[in-house]
Amino acid sequence: MPETARRRFLAGAVLTGLAAMTVSGCAEQQHAVVHGEHGVTEDNTGISPAEALAKIEQGNVRFVEMTEIEPNVSSSRLIALTRGQRPFVGVLGCVDSRVPPELIFDRGLGDVFDARVAGAIPADSAIGSLEFGVEEFGVPLLVVLGHTDCGAAKAAVQAVQSGDTSAPGKIGAVLDPIVPAVREVQSRGIGGDALVPAVVEEVVRRGVEVLEASPVLRDRRTAGTLLIVGAVYDLETGRVRFDRK
Repeated sequence: MPETARRRFLAGAVLTGLAAMTVSGCAEQQHAVVHGEHGVTEDNTGISPAEALAKIEQGNVRFVEMTEIEPNVSSSRLIALTRGQRPFVGVLGCVDSRVPPELIFDRGLGDVFDARVAGAIPADSAIGSLEFGVEEFGVPLLVVLGHTDCGAAKAAVQAVQSGDTSAPGKIGAVLDPIVPAVREVQSRGIGGDALVPAVVEEVVRRGVEVLEASPVLRDRRTAGTLLIVGAVYDLETGRVRFDRK
């Protein structure tokens, strides 16, 4: 084969291979999320508590399947929010970097009123923040969101088991509210690998109770314009399990 022909043949083979790789890559990425390119804008003003819950449930399904549409993530949404916000869900969640509410619920700018604190404990400042969101913006849904393998819950369990519940700095402000939950769970005879998951659920349950007892929120709950639910996020699957009682 002449040298010129040989070079053309090799070049053609390389281009064919690259084309095949590109097609294969596109097939694998056809459901990939490209941040900010979906342009889905939703007006969630005035939706009911049940509608708000359905929206975040549907969003979590999309997240688990990795078929997010990222509603309300766009430059136009960014500019629109300078005129004000109308979040439709408030979340008392953990600071854990693996549990960002906007991502796991596939929501965007201006949708979620976040109050995050280690362990998702019902700290006064977090509760007050959510009360403000309901009073100021009419948020119709509040979610207390715990998660599996919670570091704060594990630390509280270890502290109780060791008999030393002291903690450096301000860490005790996080562990102290979880310690009673640990002891409550232990009093039910729960231990071993089931202890930490049960503590997480107990902390969530207590957080819901604190919110439900709030005088600021009581009238809206009675009127049916506010729903408060507990939930646990599974780190391994990405799924959120809601407790509707």
